[in-house]
Amino acid sequence: MTPSEEVARRGFRERINVMSVSQVGLFVLASAYTIYLVRPVLLPLIFALLITLVLKPVHRLLGKYLRLPAPLSALLVIVVVTTGTVVAMVSLTTPVIRYTQELRGEVVKERFRSVFQPLTKIQGDIAEVAEEVEKMTEPEKKEEPVSENGVEPEEEKEAETLEEEFTPPPPPAPAPVIEEEPVEAEVKPPPEPSAVKVQIRDNPADKFYAFAQSFSSHIIVTLALVYFFLAFGDTIVRRLAEVDAAADLIDDLTRDISFYLFTITLINAGLGIAIGVAMWLLGMPNPVLWGVMGALLNFIPYIGAVAGTGIVLVVAVITFEQTGEIVPVPLVYFALTAIEGNLVTPWIIGKRFTINPIIVFVWVLCWGAMWGIPGMLIGLPLLMVFRIVCAKLPGLSRVERVISI
Repeated sequence: MTPSEEVARRGFRERINVMSVSQVGLFVLASAYTIYLVRPVLLPLIFALLITLVLKPVHRLLGKYLRLPAPLSALLVIVVVTTGTVVAMVSLTTPVIRYTQELRGEVVKERFRSVFQPLTKIQGDIAEVAEEVEKMTEPEKKEEPVSENGVEPEEEKEAETLEEEFTPPPPPAPAPVIEEEPVEAEVKPPPEPSAVKVQIRDNPADKFYAFAQSFSSHIIVTLALVYFFLAFGDTIVRRLAEVDAAADLIDDLTRDISFYLFTITLINAGLGIAIGVAMWLLGMPNPVLWGVMGALLNFIPYIGAVAGTGIVLVVAVITFEQTGEIVPVPLVYFALTAIEGNLVTPWIIGKRFTINPIIVFVWVLCWGAMWGIPGMLIGLPLLMVFRIVCAKLPGLSRVERVISI
């Protein structure tokens, strides 16, 4: 091959690489925009698939030991889950509304000032120390002699010379006074009263009820999809897996994904129980609420622990008056989440289900930007499902090595 042909071939290859990268970038942008637009349809569907994979072991146990048909066992599972969801929503709605209303009071602001007053004092002391150090490190200025009346000698001599040379002229004669006729002052009308602007703020209770209504509709659709997936999902899988190799692959994927999601759900439930007991021992009201909140927020890696710590700190400020009673609440909450994330979860699920923290953080942020908090909740389970699929398919093994630790 001649050098000119080699150069032409290299340039063609570079153009193909640029085109490939551009096509992949356009595909990613189009996919992200489509996912953002179809949220009302995809969000209940994805939640239903994930919940189905979590409940699949329970559904199989009911069918195996109780000899129940798939639709009946699915109905039993859905009834239990729906009852628990409704009871939790009804019991936890009232304290959430009360806390949102109390946050607007002046008493809470004063308690926040008292809690953070030591930090403010420390900051002021540091500023004073820095100012003293700056004064000590500045170069000393030489003092010049000053006369008794506070004026420097050179300036005093110049003032005396100017005073001798300059003699002020005599004052001019006073001008004659001319009497003028009095002019009646114009009477201005009083200014019109300015309009008073009244700003009407939305009641947080109304916002919460609107959110609860939308959330309830999504819950109903999701539970209906979960029932159909549990009752008739196995039939669809058997029809799709007509080849033995495909059937084995689908069984492996379903088993691994169900095991991971079921295990993570149990771990988060245990964390919620531990948080609820700890909050009860610390004297926090509604410990069940903080346990449920901790279990749900733990599905959001890193961000969920920080958000939960901030929430319990605010509630502790509302509840308690002494700083010694407020500070242990967020510390205990964060310590429990740290123990779960660094010791319990890696020990139970092992290295086979671990993912690079950078990939996890960026992935969760992307889903949060597209779908908000629900996207952040499903971000990590979806990433783990994708990792398991990559590990089972030989063509995606390189991707699996990149995203794993």
